[in-house]
Amino acid sequence: VIMIHGYKFDSGDQNHCPHATMFNPDAVEQDYRTLSWPDAFHMAPADSCAIGFAWPARGKLGSVYDLAARAGAELGQLIKALRLHHPEIPIHLMAHSMGARVALRAFHLLEAGDVERAILLFPAEYQVPTEAALSTDAGKACEILTIASHENTFYEFLFSWMKLAGAQMGPAFGGYQPARSNHVTLWIDRTDIIDALNSMDIRIGHRERRLCHWSAYTRTGIFDLYARWLFHPRQLPIATLQHIATMPPVVSRTFPIALHNPA
Repeated sequence: VIMIHGYKFDSGDQNHCPHATMFNPDAVEQDYRTLSWPDAFHMAPADSCAIGFAWPARGKLGSVYDLAARAGAELGQLIKALRLHHPEIPIHLMAHSMGARVALRAFHLLEAGDVERAILLFPAEYQVPTEAALSTDAGKACEILTIASHENTFYEFLFSWMKLAGAQMGPAFGGYQPARSNHVTLWIDRTDIIDALNSMDIRIGHRERRLCHWSAYTRTGIFDLYARWLFHPRQLPIATLQHIATMPPVVSRTFPIALHNPA
C-alpha cells in the first residue's frame, strides 16, 4: 500500500512531517488529523508493506496544486520501479485530499494492472482531469473506491469556487459517480450505507462533526472497510459496494393522521 497525504504536510518540515505521524506505525497521535494509517491498518511487517509517499504540500493552494502534478509523475516512476523488481506483488494506493491528485496523475505513466486497487479519501481534484486519469489504461484497470461525505461538502464547494485548474476543468470531483464498472463512490455518512456495511461485519461509526475534511480516515471503524477493500478483495468485490452505493437513500416520511372523535 502506497499512502499519499494531502495538503499541509511536508517531509522537509520537521513540524509537519508525515513520516513522524500519519505514516509512522509507532507514532504518538498529536491530534486526530495525524492518526497513524499503518497502525490503524494493524499492519504486520511479515504479511504487508506500507510505503509513505511524501511530497511538499505546504504553501499557497495554487502552488501546491501544481506541485501535486509533479509529485504524481514521481509516484508513477516509483510504481514502475516496484513493478520491475517485484512484478508478483500487488500494489494499492490510498490518498487523501490533494494526495488524490497525485495518485490520479500517476496513472498517466502506468500500464494496466500496475495498480490493483485505490482509495481516494475526499479527493481534491476536478472532474475533467479525474476523468482523463480514469480513462488511461491504468485507470480503466484499477478498481477505485472514492469516499464521500456531507462533512466535506463545504471544502468541496471552496475547492470548486477557487478553480485552481481553470473554469474549463469542471467542479470538484468529490461525490461524483462516474459511470464506470471499476469505480464506486461511497457516502460514509448515510445511515443506510453504514447499516449495510455493519451487516457485513464492517463496523463504521456515525459522523461526529458537522464539518470535517479528515473524517474519511478518522471516522471510528473506517479502516475496517479499507483493510477489507485492499487486503481481502475476494471478500469485498466492487459489485457489492456498487450495490450498496446505489441503494435509494432512506427518507423518513410523515403522513397526516385524521383522528375520529365518535362523540
